[in-house]
Amino acid sequence: MIPHRRQTTTKRRTLAGVLAGALTLAAIPAAATEISSVRGRVGTLYDFDGIDARSIAITLEPDDWPAIFRRGGDMHYEVGVLRLPRVDRGDDLYGLHFAPAWQFAPRVLAPYAFIELGIGATWLSGRHIRARDLGSRLHFVPHALLAFRPAASSPWHAGLRIRHTSNADLISTNPGFDLIQLEIGFRFGAD
Repeated sequence: MIPHRRQTTTKRRTLAGVLAGALTLAAIPAAATEISSVRGRVGTLYDFDGIDARSIAITLEPDDWPAIFRRGGDMHYEVGVLRLPRVDRGDDLYGLHFAPAWQFAPRVLAPYAFIELGIGATWLSGRHIRARDLGSRLHFVPHALLAFRPAASSPWHAGLRIRHTSNADLISTNPGFDLIQLEIGFRFGAD
């Protein structure tokens, strides 16, 4: 097989695996939930020059969380796909992300802005960002989002999201990396 064709085949298999995993993860909770919003993100790796990150996430909301989780906010979870172009030895790096999150609007921000905090797991298609070995493909990702709506009842929001990715020292090699992303989101069924 010609090396170029082998790389193309490997990329396609990796992308197919990531998409199949995303669909599988989305299908499991979908039995008790509904898709409530779609979010697109674009940003850059904080500690690497010239690396852009693109991702899309589908946010799912359970029909009913226990009351303790609903105090002062809105609990949900998201399934997302991340792409880092040409960072794993010249190939694109893909990530599959699943995270529960808590969204709330303090009085000083409501009703035109909100904060979201969450932590989840990400599986990456490779272990390297350029020359940096990430140690593993499975990582934990805490995130924080500050988002704004153009009107109190608008289904749209735009925000700034900060994510930290690392394997939580489960592997001796754990450099981690940070992403800063701009997010545009649309919520279905907004009032």
